[in-house]
Amino acid sequence: MFIARRRDRPSEAQVSPKAEWYDRNPATRTVYYNGSGVAPHSYISRGSYTVPAGKKAVLELAFIQTYRLAAATTVAAVIADIAFTPSGGSAQLLQQLWHMDNTLYVVRDKTVPMSICMQVGDRIDIDTGDGSTGGTNSYIMLLKLTEFNA
Repeated sequence: MFIARRRDRPSEAQVSPKAEWYDRNPATRTVYYNGSGVAPHSYISRGSYTVPAGKKAVLELAFIQTYRLAAATTVAAVIADIAFTPSGGSAQLLQQLWHMDNTLYVVRDKTVPMSICMQVGDRIDIDTGDGSTGGTNSYIMLLKLTEFNA
């Protein structure tokens, strides 16, 4: 008498690969600042993002724009920048846009595609500064990130 046997044998445990970052509960995060008619000021943070516990993030795009709206009495540097601080490290300048003139409505901007993988505790800041006396400036700054499970 012939008895059929199942050929299903338990194989070695197979490790399934981790899903791609964009498949691990992605969430769009933005850091945005829009200041119009901003008077001269010392260097100041306008926004930041810190990667929370259990997450990672990819910085995908940075946009910076500035222009003078009203003439300054004494012209000095107008600065808009993006700084990256790794967890436990010191700030590193990623991008900076600046001008030092009194010409009105001359738009200066940068659109920078990026692909920076940020770990838990890493921080990104957008900052502005204007050392002029009098006058005003406009600033638009945007960071686009995708946050996902680590």
